[in-house]
Amino acid sequence: MVLRPASATVEVVSHFPSDGTRKAPPTTKIMSSFSQPLEGAAEQLDIVVTDGTGVSVPGSLRFNGALDTATLQPTDRLKPGAYTVEVKLPDSSGTEKMLDSWRFQVKKPVNLANGNGGSLLLLADPGTRDSYLAEILRAEGLNSFDTVAPELVTADVLRSALGRHHRRS
Repeated sequence: MVLRPASATVEVVSHFPSDGTRKAPPTTKIMSSFSQPLEGAAEQLDIVVTDGTGVSVPGSLRFNGALDTATLQPTDRLKPGAYTVEVKLPDSSGTEKMLDSWRFQVKKPVNLANGNGGSLLLLADPGTRDSYLAEILRAEGLNSFDTVAPELVTADVLRSALGRHHRRS
């Protein structure tokens, strides 16, 4: 038995993230809103998210109270890269029909412990309170710095940092 919404024509009227989004966060939930409540057909809805290699992203599908919006919550955080979303629902003959398809990208996380390079060399032990020093520098508007763990400081590291900012004539 195929369960159908009240009207045979269901369309996706909006989705999230938008097609072509380039900087979706790794915690993104995929959403589709429909032109009408899915009612009994909600159990047949299929939202398939695949990564750039074609591997399906596992997750749980939930609906709002009106059954006109579905949200797929991925089981794990999405890894940086490209994703394709397909929304499918069987038609009156039971044949799976593609209602919508779009692509988005998850951005690479920014390492807040590193600066953009510059005139400051911040010595900070990873995993300690030292790592907050980079955040403090940024909050004060200082973005031109490099961060190095103290045990990695060598003459070459210092020469390299100095050479980028003080060129000899």
